Amino acid sequence: MANLNIELTPNPITSEPSYFAISKPNEVINIDALVVAISGSNPLYSPDLVRSIMLASMEKIKEELIQGNSVNLEGYMSFRLTVPGRIDAIDEPVLPGNVQIAINASRPYRDDVRQRVTINKLPMTQKAPNIELAIDVAREARNYVSNASIMELDGTYLAFPANTAGTGVKAYNTIEETFLFSTVVGLNSNAKILAIPALDTANPESNEYQISVITKYTENGSLREGVYPFYVRSERRITEVADYPMNIFNGVSAV
Repeated sequence: MANLNIELTPNPITSEPSYFAISKPNEVINIDALVVAISGSNPLYSPDLVRSIMLASMEKIKEELIQGNSVNLEGYMSFRLTVPGRIDAIDEPVLPGNVQIAINASRPYRDDVRQRVTINKLPMTQKAPNIELAIDVAREARNYVSNASIMELDGTYLAFPANTAGTGVKAYNTIEETFLFSTVVGLNSNAKILAIPALDTANPESNEYQISVITKYTENGSLREGVYPFYVRSERRITEVADYPMNIFNGVSAV
């Protein structure tokens, strides 16, 4: 039996938690693949013949719809034109742009599919910011940050609502275990954010940070955080050479 992969997604409309299923095709079969499959199972029909019949059938169905007819492929599919939507007045014009094509499977066709398919429920994934790259714009250096330069974050679902508590670009100092929110400068989109990093520089040795984006996708939604998978570092400031007895500044070899 064939597998239908589905993924459950939270339903934002209902007050009580509920979900709706989104199908995830294993692959998209185009006309070329269908031609090869049909010709392969029917050696008397060449690929060119199969293709020409398929295309001619689709064109003929379209012409019948244009003539105002419905097409019923008994046991398989039916095609008809509809005009969905609201019409406010009896004299309101109905334009061709309002016309839609309805394609419905017949009951035997639908029942056969239902009997032969199996449903595979995929693990539920939560939409969250995905940071793919962090780069210092001035130095063109990956995984480097400076509070004197602009940091560029590239990825998906990055945009966050301005002036919303708890959202923004966060720089977490892994040594001090503190964090500050950065200042966004101009670009705040799903694909790219430009920000001046807010770095905790009280301790000169604390130069390792974890960058994340926190956002909300709906007004009443929960906060979603996406963490950059690599640590980034800033310049390590040395204030007193005497405090570092083993370094290149005093000629003592490191051990």
